[in-house]
Amino acid sequence: MSLACHRLVITAMLGVLAICAAGMASAQAPKGRIVLYTSHPERDAAQTVAAFRRAQPGVEVDVFRSGTTEVMGKLAAEFAAGSESLETALFPETDIPWGEIAFRSVAFCLKAYFADRRAGHFAFHEGDLPPLPTIDRQPG
Repeated sequence: MSLACHRLVITAMLGVLAICAAGMASAQAPKGRIVLYTSHPERDAAQTVAAFRRAQPGVEVDVFRSGTTEVMGKLAAEFAAGSESLETALFPETDIPWGEIAFRSVAFCLKAYFADRRAGHFAFHEGDLPPLPTIDRQPG
């Protein structure tokens, strides 16, 4: 890649981050986390992240840096998964928002995993999920 093309791509990356920052600046001071997907050298990604952090200090930036094929494959898989799957986060056990977990089976498995981890061994778990409360939906 030529130096001029490389600079254009870095400028475009900064532009995308600036647009994101401008959109977030319209509300209160933004907080949260974004991911920069890049195949550019680590130094260039670090400069991009540093510029963004100066503009948006309340937003954490994670960097996924790999070869172009892997970056594009990861992006394609994440976008194909849909918006619900894109809203993922890692939590320590004490901070898990149990009431926001979409599937009861996931909560069951997580609770079993944490109990097993505390016990120091992992076992097979089997059980029935209680039925959801029913709502009387008679035509009215």
